[in-house]
Amino acid sequence: MPAKRHHFLPQFYLRGFLKHNRNQLNVIKLDKGGLFKTDTKNIGCETDWNRVCDDRTSVEEHFAKIDGATSRVLNKIAKNEVLPTETDDIALLFYFVARLSIHNPSMRNSLKVAEIDRFKHFGRWKTSSPGIYYETKKDQDPEKLTPYEHMKRFVEEGKYKINFDHGYFLKYETKFIEEDLIPMFCNLQWTLLIAKDPTESFVCSDRPAFMRTVFSQLLGETKFIPGVTFSLPLNWRICLYGDSQNIYPEKYYIHKEGRGDDSATSVPSLNSGTIYGAQRHIYSGDLNWEITTASGEKRNANSLIGKKIKDVIGAWYKQYHFEDNSLKNLALDTIRP
Repeated sequence: MPAKRHHFLPQFYLRGFLKHNRNQLNVIKLDKGGLFKTDTKNIGCETDWNRVCDDRTSVEEHFAKIDGATSRVLNKIAKNEVLPTETDDIALLFYFVARLSIHNPSMRNSLKVAEIDRFKHFGRWKTSSPGIYYETKKDQDPEKLTPYEHMKRFVEEGKYKINFDHGYFLKYETKFIEEDLIPMFCNLQWTLLIAKDPTESFVCSDRPAFMRTVFSQLLGETKFIPGVTFSLPLNWRICLYGDSQNIYPEKYYIHKEGRGDDSATSVPSLNSGTIYGAQRHIYSGDLNWEITTASGEKRNANSLIGKKIKDVIGAWYKQYHFEDNSLKNLALDTIRP
């Protein structure tokens, strides 16, 4: 029987956050800071996530083949600490990053809400007048047509549900990946941010990609230059970082003390971004990691246990004026008329 549980976060990716030869990840719940440990096979997955109508296997097997090749690319990055140079490897990396950005429950739910709103908006327009309604139904049998007054009342009362077939949103996710994200990635300067201190580590989440709009001001200028930054932790030591303003070299070691420690590319600050984008869970190999708060204070993971973590990260997010939610807004543009 085909497997019903499909991973939106590949297991090979999650295993990159394991430490000290352990085989279970720490999972922290965002709502109340609850903590438990589990195997990678039990997280980052949803029932029938890649199902299309009655087909549970085709898309899942397609992603499995891509994941096998992508895991080799990420292994080379982890071993050599350099970005890929081969065209095929770059393409796999970009596709993987784009897929993790859009192919997750939180983003799919946002697309679903927007699509339902679009259908309702169309229904309100179609019943806005008898002329518009009957014009849109002119090819139907008049004797079987629902009277305009009945349909208008039905739309206005809103006592109906809009359901979608399995796989409905895969087309939007694919469109966004191919037409928006990957072309944007080709125009970013990519850097490997590497935690130099062994006591520091990057964390993962159920929505680990974090994109934001930034504005920079050149010395002596009054105008601000818009840009984007993009981060995705690849494992507990390395974070992939894209920047439209070409700030960093292709490899940048982050030291616990010294230059860059308080910047947006410090390990604690990058962890804050990863957690802010999360929907329900944080994943880590241990609890020896930190976040940055709005005041610039560093907080150890242990201090977050039993807390409403979203409140802490939300304050950090507002402090830096990242209210645009760039990645989500770009995704919603794929279904807006």
